Amino acid sequence: MSKIFIPLFFICCFQFSKAQTTDTLHHKFEFKSLYRYAIQEDIKSILLILDTLSVTQLTESDLVLTKKYIKRFTTKVEIFDYNTSDRFLMEIIDIYRPYWTSILLKQKSIGIADTILKQNLSKYLIKKNRKLNNWNQVDLRADPMKYLSLLLTKKGYFNNVDGKTGNLFDIYIWKTQDTTNFNVQLPDDYISVPVLFMKDIITLGWEEYATFGVHYPGGWPRDSVLYCVAKAYDITKEKFLVSYLTHEAQHFLDLKKYEKIPSWHLEYRAKLAELCKANETMIKLLTSFCKGAKNDSTLSHPYAEYLVIRNLSQRIFKEDFVTDIEKWKRVEISLLNQTSTALLRHNTSLLIFKNKK
Repeated sequence: MSKIFIPLFFICCFQFSKAQTTDTLHHKFEFKSLYRYAIQEDIKSILLILDTLSVTQLTESDLVLTKKYIKRFTTKVEIFDYNTSDRFLMEIIDIYRPYWTSILLKQKSIGIADTILKQNLSKYLIKKNRKLNNWNQVDLRADPMKYLSLLLTKKGYFNNVDGKTGNLFDIYIWKTQDTTNFNVQLPDDYISVPVLFMKDIITLGWEEYATFGVHYPGGWPRDSVLYCVAKAYDITKEKFLVSYLTHEAQHFLDLKKYEKIPSWHLEYRAKLAELCKANETMIKLLTSFCKGAKNDSTLSHPYAEYLVIRNLSQRIFKEDFVTDIEKWKRVEISLLNQTSTALLRHNTSLLIFKNKK
């Protein structure tokens, strides 16, 4: 699952009333579909859905996940696995966890939560490093993430902590990395790009936190390099070659070409680029886009998925928004490739025109 970051990144449908939820659960509810709410920054809806369930409706694995969500976000009695024994890293993660939780549960506005996070992070860094670094405290309070990154680097950790994934400040920390160059044929360009594979990862941010490690950003472009979570991919498979490499290379190119392009627009173009080249993963991609789509431009991935499915539906079915996967399965993959390419090229022409104005 790839996520774009500006500068860090990110960088991922429906709102249920209790009556609607219960009805859906009795018929065709897929428990793992709860994760889409997490990617949409909405754990509150997950807890509301869980509140409608009876034990008899759940499988053993459903019960395990239910207990995890309750312990982490309701009773808050979870024994958290930090994936490290480094006390410094554990304390940093403990500053981010309540921040993420407050936004995911809609307890605080993003602006207020951001302010509290920066204050708490600044206080910690000043206290922790009073004798170690001659830092300007005014500058530190204005941009604590910058100084956190410096300290993590000083302690020997690779990191990306200087921006947001979606609407939440995020934190990625890993121990080792290596780089390989790849040649990528995009729908309308050809580029050679280095891919930095992140390994021995300690934390993959709020999406990993909100889904118990099931979903997280697979990578992002930064400083003329594509960052990649090594454990997420087999580099010989289409998931890597299309959903990671093509997707992120399209970001890489677009960020160079177009100024001030919003993250949802970047995601829209990258997801179309995937569909231009997808073959064996086509239906899986369309299924994921249909389930994750949400008409909300503040959520870059869900909104991009909404636009992709809406625009493909209009061109292929002459309908506004088709989510019936059986209908998509009956469409030739070559037609889906061609239509996605046409949509991407149309969008490119609009961007070129806008940039000339």
